[in-house]
Amino acid sequence: DDAGPVYSEEERVRIERDVLLEGAYLALCDPAINNKSVGNRTGAAMVGLCVGHPGLVRFGLEGFERTVEEWFLPDGGTSESAAYALMTMGGIRNFGLAFRDYTDPEGYTDPNGDRLEGFNAFRDTRYGDCWQGLIWTLQGDLRHAPLADSYKRTSIGSHFAEIIALAYPTDAHVALLKELAGETPEGSSRQAILYREPGLAEREVPSFNLPDVVFPFLAQGHIRRGAGGRQGLAMLDASDWGGHHHYDSLNLYYWQDGHELLSDLGYLWDHPDKPKTARAFAHNLVVIDGENQRSQGRGGSYHLFSLTPAVKVMEASSTAYPQTSIYRGTCMQVDHGDAGSYLVDIFRAGGGRVRDY
Repeated sequence: DDAGPVYSEEERVRIERDVLLEGAYLALCDPAINNKSVGNRTGAAMVGLCVGHPGLVRFGLEGFERTVEEWFLPDGGTSESAAYALMTMGGIRNFGLAFRDYTDPEGYTDPNGDRLEGFNAFRDTRYGDCWQGLIWTLQGDLRHAPLADSYKRTSIGSHFAEIIALAYPTDAHVALLKELAGETPEGSSRQAILYREPGLAEREVPSFNLPDVVFPFLAQGHIRRGAGGRQGLAMLDASDWGGHHHYDSLNLYYWQDGHELLSDLGYLWDHPDKPKTARAFAHNLVVIDGENQRSQGRGGSYHLFSLTPAVKVMEASSTAYPQTSIYRGTCMQVDHGDAGSYLVDIFRAGGGRVRDY
């Protein structure tokens, strides 16, 4: 009532020192970059923003930049799987929201003599590339393929779509938000109230479409069919081993009209039966000598990705088996429109004693 501060000076110091800064110190002791630690760095940066400690802000900023430039791949693809990319995005989400127009305190420079003036995490980093990679790997039902350690239900979700539309309000991103959130955004009501631009629901945008796309660093290709690429998806995965990947180099996944026709069993990380879903035999590929693929140095790269209105083709290879002279998958989709489509899968494997498809 007297327009005085909510907290006394003594209370303010106690909260800043014994709660916020003490907690930030624990975060500072975890300098790693992984899907969990990046949330610690975000928390430290937000404490720095609240109490005026630019050193904490720099610790968080370094973590944010290393996440979008090192944990994610140069083409914006995830280094592990869509599910773990979304976990990582959850850890850095609040950093992006908090640092949209940040300027260092007057007179401050970092150890390199640099200052931040009007820094915008959405625009001044590769954050948007990473979101675009996650959007372009959706299948027609707006879920991700359950590859590696993703789930069948893995999706960007309306709460993330609100942030994407706030940061990058293109027609495509607004269309994605409208599909995921619906007319009344129950799943993202808090985000919609706090972040959504007024009048966004009334904005007229084209239907959300998905492109045919290959991610060269992740070595995953997506060819689609139907209106806007929403009816079918064939995905050839030549990604390297690491993190939460499976023994699945050159696995072929095929989704059509809401059904998995060539399925992947997906995530069982902490389950006793995980080896049964991670093994090569559980995937749509060629198994050499009844063995699992190797986990170190298997590589994986794309050689061909070509599109015509009726025929689309992609081809990739790897060295998943040391005893093979060639290990290469070629996938072609032939589309006859209303008459249907079919998929041609050619797998070349040379070497070893027994080759099982």
